[in-house]
Amino acid sequence: MISQLLPTQDELHEAIEYWIFTRSETRELLGSLTDEQLLFRPQGPKWQPLYYQFSCLVRVQLAYAKALRTGEMDFAYFVDKSLPGKHSLTTRRQLDAAFDGTREIWMSAISAIGSVHWLDQELSVAAHIYRLVSHERLHQGQLISYFTMAGYELPPNFKQTWAL
Repeated sequence: MISQLLPTQDELHEAIEYWIFTRSETRELLGSLTDEQLLFRPQGPKWQPLYYQFSCLVRVQLAYAKALRTGEMDFAYFVDKSLPGKHSLTTRRQLDAAFDGTREIWMSAISAIGSVHWLDQELSVAAHIYRLVSHERLHQGQLISYFTMAGYELPPNFKQTWAL
């Protein structure tokens, strides 16, 4: 069982590369927006401003990095007061800086532990990374909705990847 938790270097490298690619698409989306556009908020009480989606991704990555450092995925990490506030990263410059900072934290955490306990199972670091990628892809889907509702043009590489 423990051998299943230790991905090969190729599997770990593949997971990291996939995360880097996924994050590059998120950064492409962010890079296509102005600070004014980041303030867009669809009508309705449940919707948050566009910047909120990017801010959530920063928080998610920090929570997943903490799980790598501790070996335990605890969903209470998402409400940790040490994370940036959900409405504290509102400009492109702030979000870019936060993404740059979380990248360093993330990359150092990847080598910190061999597995992560998720609820009732142990996951390899590679599987944990793929769960982060899945979470980010979910937010990218939400970002497509935001861009569509606001009438913003999706960046060309992102459109090509998503076949839009």
